Amino acid sequence: MDDKILDKDFEFYLLNKVKLSRKFGDSFVIIQNQIILKSLSSLSEAIEFIQFKKGNFLIQELNHKVVSQTVLFSL
Repeated sequence: MDDKILDKDFEFYLLNKVKLSRKFGDSFVIIQNQIILKSLSSLSEAIEFIQFKKGNFLIQELNHKVVSQTVLFSL
């Protein structure tokens, strides 16, 4: 797993958190190379979306009610 790329993706999320929350609401966004690939309503849908893709992915929960959690995948 390339930590530098994922660090940049997480930085991208942190810098755009408010904007992303406004745009996508409570959801799970899939980030790769500082690009939002998809916004889905559940973690299982997000995992399913990346299942056959290659690379490093950050799945970030956008939820104003709880502290967000990050899931990292390298496929």
